[in-house]
Amino acid sequence: MALPPTARASLLSFLTVHYAHSPAEFARRYKGGWLVWEPDKWAPPARDAEEHSTMGSSRGNMPKAGDALCYELVMAPGQQLTAGRHKDCELLIDHATFSRRQLALSCTGPGVYAVALGQDAQPASHRGAPLTPTPRTLTTGDEIVAGDVKLVFFHAADFHLRLADEQARSARR
Repeated sequence: MALPPTARASLLSFLTVHYAHSPAEFARRYKGGWLVWEPDKWAPPARDAEEHSTMGSSRGNMPKAGDALCYELVMAPGQQLTAGRHKDCELLIDHATFSRRQLALSCTGPGVYAVALGQDAQPASHRGAPLTPTPRTLTTGDEIVAGDVKLVFFHAADFHLRLADEQARSARR
């Protein structure tokens, strides 16, 4: 029996160090696809009882300026998870312009992921085109934009490209 789907969150700076230390160990440990929340201006959502995070402080769930928050998608084929502000979402994005249940992400086959507009979601786009409730297959580099939140997808085998880009940026600082 497959484990329930989840999205494990890590800061890009942490993952970059882990990858630089041992690329082989990194590839062995992290096998899912990745959604990277690129840093931008953060807008805290209004609080009400339904959307209040159970994590104590919702502000711990946002990328700091200059550091992306990376979500590894841990799903078996046929599984789905929801991304949004609601406390029951498997992928919690606590941003005022992101709906409570903004995106539906699914694993349609080994290493194959899709995205669709979530239930009662605000408009969003995938590759610049409006997202609908019909799932669209994700490829490395695809941008999903919902409100002021930009997520970039990477297949597990291609995530090293984003890590190398971060290493080069860090070397220039």
